[in-house]
Amino acid sequence: MPGLAKATGLRILETWGNETLLLDEDSDAEILVSTTGRIEIRNPERVRNRRGAAKAARAAAAALYMASYCLGCGLCKESCPYNAFTEPLPRINPEKCRACRLCINACPATNQADAVESIVHRLLVEMRRGSRS
Repeated sequence: MPGLAKATGLRILETWGNETLLLDEDSDAEILVSTTGRIEIRNPERVRNRRGAAKAARAAAAALYMASYCLGCGLCKESCPYNAFTEPLPRINPEKCRACRLCINACPATNQADAVESIVHRLLVEMRRGSRS
């Protein structure tokens, strides 16, 4: 997960067992990603930018989908201008990765991550409305 997390532009705060806690520094969103498929915004009350947090959740989901549903097509490797991919795919060398996200955009397994962005944004908006009542 470290290489894939770096490719998303998110920073790894902590890893334990099958879970990784990521930070989106633009929105202050802490995102817990589990290899079981769970994605959770850990600090919704402190998120500075709802749209940014939703995009960060999409990035986290994309990394999870890349790792879990890799088709072995190699589009990620072909799209990487930094030659950061190693076998078996989708393993990324974090030393070479520059977080350009071209691999994530090229990967067919990440298409479902768009739905995550939409859902998270709606939930954060609803939470904000609920806190004003």
